[in-house]
Amino acid sequence: MALLSTLIWSSYWILNRQDQREPVLGLALNFLFAVPILTLILWVTGDLSGLTTGVALQGWLGGLYVGLVEIGLAFVFWLYAMKLATNTARVANLIFLSPFLSLFFIATFLNETIYSSTLMGLGLIIIGLGIRGKNGASKLKNRDPRKDTLLINAGRSKEYTGRAVNPKIVRASTIVFDSVADMHESGRRRLGPVEYYGRRGTSTTFAFQQAMCQLEEAAGCFVYPSGTSALTTALLAFLNQGDHLLMVDSAYEPTRDFCVGTLSEKGVEVSFTTIR
Repeated sequence: MALLSTLIWSSYWILNRQDQREPVLGLALNFLFAVPILTLILWVTGDLSGLTTGVALQGWLGGLYVGLVEIGLAFVFWLYAMKLATNTARVANLIFLSPFLSLFFIATFLNETIYSSTLMGLGLIIIGLGIRGKNGASKLKNRDPRKDTLLINAGRSKEYTGRAVNPKIVRASTIVFDSVADMHESGRRRLGPVEYYGRRGTSTTFAFQQAMCQLEEAAGCFVYPSGTSALTTALLAFLNQGDHLLMVDSAYEPTRDFCVGTLSEKGVEVSFTTIR
């Protein structure tokens, strides 16, 4: 029974991590959803008829106490503690006190005997928490940067920022080279992050491309001055004479004009469809 209860609860909390509802509301609705199911089970098994007896009533009151106080209110207080804390890691560490406090309350207020097997169980819990903490620290040390950290650091290589925090804003058309050989070398490598002509990109553009590649885990990135430039370039990269393009009817107007005009003239058949 204890093992089955553990499996049910662990499954519930694993699935609960995917719940997008407001936490307190979600918990309340989950418990309310269980009430009619439990009532039906008790009615089918015949236990519901014993509700008025002392034993059955005591069981119901005990269940309400566990649900409302030990699970409901405890969860709400824990949630707000995590929200209001300036250091959530310190608050989270308080959970490690739970096994010790539980034994203290059981022995002090319930006057129950603490057996050696209970202490052995507590020891196993402590060992498990220690192993979990060690593995968690190891994963934290070796894991990739979180998205929020990556958003801050992406595209900020020193070659683009220098001594500043952010990349420098560079607006240019003609690029000045130290020599003709330097200009030819830049022309040879102009498809990469090399300054050759302002329209092809500056250090500001290259920093943005680097940030997008890091965020999207992409091998490369092209930046265009307008949405029309990006869309038409993508279409021309994949479409050839004789191909058939299926485009949404609600396409961006300049893109639609490009499909009807330029692509049709190049022998690409274009059809528009409505997506519902």
